[in-house]
Amino acid sequence: MYTIKTPIVILSLMILFFACTESRNKQHKKILMLENTLQDSYDTLKMAKLVELYDNYVNDFPSDSLSPIYVFRAAEINRVLGKGAEALTNYHLLIKTYPESAYVPEAYFFMAVVYENVLYDFTKASVSYREFMDKFPEHTLVKDAKLSLEYLGKSPEEIIKMFENPPTEDTL
Repeated sequence: MYTIKTPIVILSLMILFFACTESRNKQHKKILMLENTLQDSYDTLKMAKLVELYDNYVNDFPSDSLSPIYVFRAAEINRVLGKGAEALTNYHLLIKTYPESAYVPEAYFFMAVVYENVLYDFTKASVSYREFMDKFPEHTLVKDAKLSLEYLGKSPEEIIKMFENPPTEDTL
């Protein structure tokens, strides 16, 4: 009895392992092919399809090393496409599920960008920029966050006036 069950179990595990690897490789190749076609174009339908492929990959292989990268890329495409809620969902997923990812600081920063430039929620944008600066005070995007806070909610005309009439400092 032992000799019959053991090989069957081992064979079943091997088939499962290779099937998963093949599926992962197929999905990865589809993603690479679509990414390559988007190098030279701004095809929003292909971008949406790429987000779908990223989401499928992450759902099927959440512990794979590519998953946090794909979550971030999906968020970026959603942000560019003006899909603020979807982008925020991706950024939150990245922060919660992959807290050690190198993309986490950018996720915090770009959440603020989404609130500011996609959803026009300046209150949440301000909170998010400050949260980013508090959590990552040495990050290279801190300067950008400070500038964004300074100009947050101002029209282009107001910003131009700020440069035309800079505040004068009392030198005495």
